[in-house]
Amino acid sequence: MRGTIVASRVKYEVPTWNKIYDSLLNQSQKIQKQTEKIDLILGISKGGLIPARILADFLQVSEIITIQVKFYIGIAQTHDEPKIIQPLTVNLSGKKILVVDDIADTGKSLKIVIEHLESLGITEIKTATLYLNNRSVIKPDFYEEITDKWVVFPWEIKETVQKIVKEHKSKRERNREIKLLIESGLPEQTAEKVIKIVQ
Repeated sequence: MRGTIVASRVKYEVPTWNKIYDSLLNQSQKIQKQTEKIDLILGISKGGLIPARILADFLQVSEIITIQVKFYIGIAQTHDEPKIIQPLTVNLSGKKILVVDDIADTGKSLKIVIEHLESLGITEIKTATLYLNNRSVIKPDFYEEITDKWVVFPWEIKETVQKIVKEHKSKRERNREIKLLIESGLPEQTAEKVIKIVQ
């Protein structure tokens, strides 16, 4: 596990659903211009599931599968290395595959998935994420923004707030951290509702 990072030092970014949707629409247009037709979209669970589904709609790809990678255990905290806990069991030979995740933060999850696909003899692989962190060990073929912040997507708000509540014992620290989330784009009303659920 990486050393504990003091959460109050974490810089957050909380994109809206509209921003994400627009970003994926832009990305789909780039993919269509720069690649041959994609046969299959592989979403990395959990973060890549929703972007994968939206891209499948925009790209008119009917076949979507998932692979599950376990890596993050907290806010800006990971295991030493990612591990595939739900490997692929279908024959993908001859398919042009787009691997989708929400962010290439360390890039290690994308890297292990690409290596897994290559071990199965798959060679036509493209990768797409919404965000890229400069420290990532791999650069996706397609990404929309570069950030050094901890991105909190709409599909992980409760999970993030729950971790903040768990990691910060004092109410003052929790409130300060939630305030940072709100200042970074989380609607205050949503924050209040989620806090009531997790406490």
